[in-house]
Amino acid sequence: MDESLPWEISFYVEDNGVSPVADFFSALPLDAQKHILEKMERLARQNTTARFPLVDHLEGKLWELRAGCHNNPYRFIYCLGRDQYIVFFHGFHKKTQKTPRRELKIAITRYNRYLTR
Repeated sequence: MDESLPWEISFYVEDNGVSPVADFFSALPLDAQKHILEKMERLARQNTTARFPLVDHLEGKLWELRAGCHNNPYRFIYCLGRDQYIVFFHGFHKKTQKTPRRELKIAITRYNRYLTR
């Protein structure tokens, strides 16, 4: 594998084919989508070397991509997957100082499903 190439980005997909992360992302305003996509592409280039303020470690192998647009902070919880993949498990509009536990639990559940596939 060529470490100089950007990593691939993927969104978690449920067993029924639905991608809740893609659905959340596509429902956002276009300017927010553009800003978040730029952050995702930056993460793909930096991958294991990405640091705060672009990303923040949450728990175990889960990290959050930090993106905001027009004073609307968005977070996308991800892990660095196998074969140079970044897998996003959950996206949400952050309204509190700390990442809400319920948002993290959603990502943990999806992450665990991902690992068993």
